[in-house]
Amino acid sequence: MQYTRDDCLDALEAAIDELGHVPTKDEYNTTEGGPHASTISTHWVAGRMLLTRLT
Repeated sequence: MQYTRDDCLDALEAAIDELGHVPTKDEYNTTEGGPHASTISTHWVAGRMLLTRLT
């Protein structure tokens, strides 16, 4: 499956809402749905910038 930037943002935002904080890679991978953390890191080298937009 091909994930868009918005898919990544939505998945990260859902993980933050579910966990109550910005998750670690391992924590993120325990959440349901969305791209795997390695997919986000591979396709979004600027992943920190994505998180910055959400927090």
